[in-house]
Amino acid sequence: MVEPAVPESGKANELQTRIVVGLLLIAAAGLAVYFGGILLWLLVVLMALGIISEWSGLTGRLENRRLAMYALSVPLAIMSPWAAGASFLALGLIIGAAMFVAVFDRSFKLATGVFYAGLPALAIVYLRDIDNGILIVFWTLALVWATDIGA
Repeated sequence: MVEPAVPESGKANELQTRIVVGLLLIAAAGLAVYFGGILLWLLVVLMALGIISEWSGLTGRLENRRLAMYALSVPLAIMSPWAAGASFLALGLIIGAAMFVAVFDRSFKLATGVFYAGLPALAIVYLRDIDNGILIVFWTLALVWATDIGA
């Protein structure tokens, strides 16, 4: 009979660290969704800029990462509660930012990342502001977390 593998102490510590960090991030996201407003918008901005930064590395377009981040910053700023919020203006600016990046990058790889980062940001801010928005956003996040853990 084969004995089960015993995890190495380094891997066990890494798992514990991942669990603690994951729980802290879930708590931060939960608080941001619950309170909404500026707190949610700041979290969404950090999320979207992190996504476009990671996307530029995945597509091999690191030299234009800042260009994409700056272009995405305009629609993210418009989504602010102090500005227009989640609106068609923000959607139009996401499309414009993607076109801007496509022209200057001379590739659609990085421009698709602007959509990939900008549309979920717009969706979360928009959904939070509608009736029962807190429940809808929590449900959406729970689905994403469940599929991520299940994978």
